[in-house]
Amino acid sequence: MKPDSARPFSTLAAGREEPDRLALVAAEGSWTWSRLAREVGRVVVQLEAQGIDVSGPGGEAGSGEPIPRVAFSGDSSVDAVIFALACFELGVTAVPLHPRWPGAVRKEVLDQIEAAAELLPGGREPGAMPKPLTFAQAAPRPEPAPEAPAAIVYTSGTSGRRKGVVLSRRAFVASAAASAANLGWQDDDRWLLNLPLAHVGGLSVVTRCLEARRTIVIQPPGPFTAEDFAAIVDGHHVTLASLVPTMLRRLLEHQPPWRPPAHLRAVLLGGAPTSPALLETALARGYPVLPTYGLSEACSQVATRRPGQHPINQAASTDSRVAHVGRPLPGTEVRIAEDGEILVRGDTLLSGYFPPGTASPIDDEGWLHTGDQGIFDAQGNLHPTGRRGDLIVTGGENVSPTGVENVLESHPDLRAACVVGIEDPEWGQVVAAAVVPRDPDHRPDLEPFLAEYLASFERPR
Repeated sequence: MKPDSARPFSTLAAGREEPDRLALVAAEGSWTWSRLAREVGRVVVQLEAQGIDVSGPGGEAGSGEPIPRVAFSGDSSVDAVIFALACFELGVTAVPLHPRWPGAVRKEVLDQIEAAAELLPGGREPGAMPKPLTFAQAAPRPEPAPEAPAAIVYTSGTSGRRKGVVLSRRAFVASAAASAANLGWQDDDRWLLNLPLAHVGGLSVVTRCLEARRTIVIQPPGPFTAEDFAAIVDGHHVTLASLVPTMLRRLLEHQPPWRPPAHLRAVLLGGAPTSPALLETALARGYPVLPTYGLSEACSQVATRRPGQHPINQAASTDSRVAHVGRPLPGTEVRIAEDGEILVRGDTLLSGYFPPGTASPIDDEGWLHTGDQGIFDAQGNLHPTGRRGDLIVTGGENVSPTGVENVLESHPDLRAACVVGIEDPEWGQVVAAAVVPRDPDHRPDLEPFLAEYLASFERPR
């Protein structure tokens, strides 16, 4: 079984090649690739009936006319997956809207992107849809250019200003290939989709499985619960999953403790800094956690450790206390600038921001300036150490809040910690911390512990 390399991002090609292979599993039922292709074809016909395609009024890539942009609620539903696949099939730009945005924000973004259409949940009902597109009808469809914008994923960024990250078809294909080279595919792999498609981590689950013709298992949209996650992993033979640290913490704190099944071979962990203490607890409990570093502007992953590679580098300096995320993925270059910023280069990078005119984070040599700080260890593993703008400058010394948080969270009596800088007339800033004890009635004495791992200027006052 080999994907049609001449037609990436094609559900119809997958339906021809692997008609009986399971493509999608959800509470509503299951879809083979041939059935999913028919569902996607219905939406394609619906959009074409409205005059929306890359050869119509919206123009074709390279013609000078913008590719039409199609919006939909970017949750983790069956509708969202099918709508995204239909956009990829047609060659228009998918714009998954965050399902938790208020109406005013949603309208602002729809106006900003000048959406050619908005696909609404429930719009796939048989009575509302045209006849399905057949494989024969799909044959002459032109292949969009690799540089054509495949999706716009919105992010608030560090400034708080909402902006769209424009990602090309080439970026998604390169990202999927890099992930596959690092993680590998097994014939029975099933990837759990429990992140919204409005996040590049959720959308990338769809594109990876499409490229590899593997199965997507959907966890119903809604608040994350450990019970639901465990039930769906156990009941649907999920082999791959993606989590953020908050989700992992909830799983570890769930009672009775859940033991991951042997078929769950990898859990990608990213989206926020992760403390070594949390990772060590997860590994000790049998969670196959793979810490990862990525960002929307690099189409998800930049570096992810390989299966079997311990995420804590015991040889690293004790004051950093940072878990490494492995080496950069194949095809991705990473270097550390003189000021400690992580720079990234490769085919996975964004084409630009939306709206047009927003300053690009890519320099003249093709390096993406991430705004994150990091170091490489002697083995070539990347250690992200925090955001540049988050550094606390106290008495002329730079302090990483993430590093201090990691030390605090390694204390056996603390559940969580948050470190910030507070303005101070003498020092400029001083380090302050808010902590959550495991026992609300017990206030641990932290001074001796902190003195062992932190310099005097790094300790909260």
